[in-house]
Amino acid sequence: VVMPYITVLSDFREKVRSIARDQKMYSLLKECDVLRDEKLIELGVRMEDKDGLTVLKLVGKEELLKEREQTKQMELEKQRQKDEQKLKAEEKKRQKEAQASIPPQDMFRSQTDKYSAFDEQGVPTIDAKGQPLSDKQLKKLKKEWEEQKKKFESRST
Repeated sequence: VVMPYITVLSDFREKVRSIARDQKMYSLLKECDVLRDEKLIELGVRMEDKDGLTVLKLVGKEELLKEREQTKQMELEKQRQKDEQKLKAEEKKRQKEAQASIPPQDMFRSQTDKYSAFDEQGVPTIDAKGQPLSDKQLKKLKKEWEEQKKKFESRST
């Protein structure tokens, strides 16, 4: 009894959507989505857009409301994860900028728990126990110092 009316409404909606897409009337497209995602759900009608076709089903209102709530929760979780990733990326960027702002000659000097003496460039030469650093350790630290120098100079330009 109800299905012919819903079919007419669906056909009308599809024509409106087609015109709205052609004329880039995004607010009208949004209203078509509201009809599908809110108004018809309240009446127990599922309208799905699949491969350019509209599929209509009469389903219990409670089931549709539950599905809509689950969809909203998944979208909220997805947005939360996206926001979290954005915050992490921003924090990482801030840390990189903060690290790049340290002059290379000062980068190791604050690490007195690891090193006790430094050369004229600020590269450690003696560890905290008073032992000279090995050639391998010195090479690694000089490489870090060169990388920091590049970061610091690129920040300054």
